[in-house]
Amino acid sequence: MIEIKIFKFYFIILILLFSCQEKKDVFGFEFTQKSIPLKAKGQELYSEYQLSLSKGKHILIGFDGTRNTVDFFDLEKKTLFKSVSFDEAGPNGIGKPQKYYYYSDKKMFFYDGYQLIEIDIKGNTHKRLSLWKKNPSSKEDKARRNNPINFPPYFPFVFQQTDGNIYYTRTRYVDQMIHEAFDNKTSIIGQLNWQNGDTKDLPIYFPDFLLEKNKYFGLLYHPQLLFWKNKLVINYPSSSKIFVYSKEGKMLKEYEALSVNTSNQMIGLSIAEKDNFVKVIKNLDEGPHFYPLHYDVKNKVFYRFHEISELDTKGERLKRDIYLMIMNEKFEVVQEEKMPETVNNPTLSLVLPEGGLLVGAAGDQLKENHFTYNVIKINKKK
Repeated sequence: MIEIKIFKFYFIILILLFSCQEKKDVFGFEFTQKSIPLKAKGQELYSEYQLSLSKGKHILIGFDGTRNTVDFFDLEKKTLFKSVSFDEAGPNGIGKPQKYYYYSDKKMFFYDGYQLIEIDIKGNTHKRLSLWKKNPSSKEDKARRNNPINFPPYFPFVFQQTDGNIYYTRTRYVDQMIHEAFDNKTSIIGQLNWQNGDTKDLPIYFPDFLLEKNKYFGLLYHPQLLFWKNKLVINYPSSSKIFVYSKEGKMLKEYEALSVNTSNQMIGLSIAEKDNFVKVIKNLDEGPHFYPLHYDVKNKVFYRFHEISELDTKGERLKRDIYLMIMNEKFEVVQEEKMPETVNNPTLSLVLPEGGLLVGAAGDQLKENHFTYNVIKINKKK
């Protein structure tokens, strides 16, 4: 009888040990930092990257907003092979764009906060569309100013060439954000038909965690938008949650893609302290920050960076940990990997055609007269 009890005890222990074993990694990682000479242009100042197919070859395009130039890189040959400058003023002026989107060998969009401009790489403007007015007069214009078309802070807007529709976030700027003006019927995603200029709001609204009347999330209200398989996939910087909608705006499903290394929901600051800049920044630094989603066609997975910081008593950053989460097409987390210190600028990142990620570099890693970036090779283990 005693032997049977001892056997049962050890059997239970073995089951517990087996169940507590760490899940095996599905993907292997390889990190490399590279740089491409900029032909004496000085330090890189790219605010956006984009990958495009040109003449059967994938090229990387970097937009330098300080110089109004678009640079074209051959990543295989590691060369800058073309740089195009655009006028700021005049009949073909693009102002000081906040966003750009290159969609063919000849044309691209620029967005300067007030208008969307279609222009070719020779600098000839093809179309301008005013998105909202600088000096609103009518009641309708004033309402639109309070809730303008405002493209996401990290992604360019989503342009579907098949139907000519542009999807964009429709949220107010942070310094205009007053909680009383928002409810669960404030549309946050719009659709613009580039051919006829028609716009409409989609029935997509802020989630409940961003609508707490006594909480303030600073810079982290903006929806982060990804168009995937005819669906709109949205996540927010302040939460690990992921929301999937049809392109017409019908809610399909909400997912909990949870991190095991950080908290999964930022705690909002008291609304009474929203004008206290020091406390707002401290709250942003201490809370988790979730970056936009990327889809890897080759590996059929989603990537999402997120980070957490540790501050000292004076509010100075002691350390910053950045993680990469990999999810399958059901948004189930299959792996979460801590990034090396070289991967320090997840704001600038894109998926490579061969799989894996290209991620920007920042700070001391930048080289004068060079475009510096990190390549993360991500391969499925056999």
